[in-house]
Amino acid sequence: MLLLLVFPAVTVLNWDAISSGDTALKDGKAQWNVLLVVNCGGWGNVPLEESPDIFPIVKGVAGYLDSCGLRPGVAVYQRAVPEDLSAHCPVIKGQISVLGEMLGFHRQRVNRFVQEIESVARRYPEQKFILIGLSNGATFANQTVEAFSPAVVSQVFSIEIGIPFWRRVVMTENNLILTNGGADPLWRGAVEELFTSLLKGLKDFFWRQIGGAGGSFEEVWHIHGHDYRWEKVAPAVRVFIDRRIVGSASESP
Repeated sequence: MLLLLVFPAVTVLNWDAISSGDTALKDGKAQWNVLLVVNCGGWGNVPLEESPDIFPIVKGVAGYLDSCGLRPGVAVYQRAVPEDLSAHCPVIKGQISVLGEMLGFHRQRVNRFVQEIESVARRYPEQKFILIGLSNGATFANQTVEAFSPAVVSQVFSIEIGIPFWRRVVMTENNLILTNGGADPLWRGAVEELFTSLLKGLKDFFWRQIGGAGGSFEEVWHIHGHDYRWEKVAPAVRVFIDRRIVGSASESP
């Protein structure tokens, strides 16, 4: 399910209208040159505006595309959609299903996601798509790299941020992988560092619950080195966009 958000200088799109073909075109073309499709970290169901780890990066990418004279649109893909969830235990069933996908036990959501993107890409062959994923969302985006058909593969790019170490990573000229220069412990599999941060997160989460502060475990579990600031990743992202997207997108008829 794709949810569309409003950003400064970014065209607001209605995904249902686009996917059904019932959308207003300008001079026979879609309203956007490049569609950013965002996969947040964790379970992939946190609103983008409440995700300070990826929200600034998405805004930065959209702003740069806009400064290049392109027309970016932004969409969020929720990996655990409501219809997948059980009425009796929605959170647990949804998380187990997403976890199975992350560990490679099945590719249900990846295949569905690829089909949705391809249906729009075939309708608008001059448009580009940039998948932006963080952590588990980056793993999800990377799993799609080999799944797109040859007919649309030249339209789809991805920016994958902090992919966890337990999955095989696919690298092509169309996907940019950011690892904080290899310093991200989740990327390099620094088990001892990750275990220490996990224990600290559990302790902090426990005391928050005892103190009545509430909140989710994701809010208190922090992995040092797994933070990606737009100012730091911007140079690599801009070079990638310049080389792979700006020229071909701006020259589209």
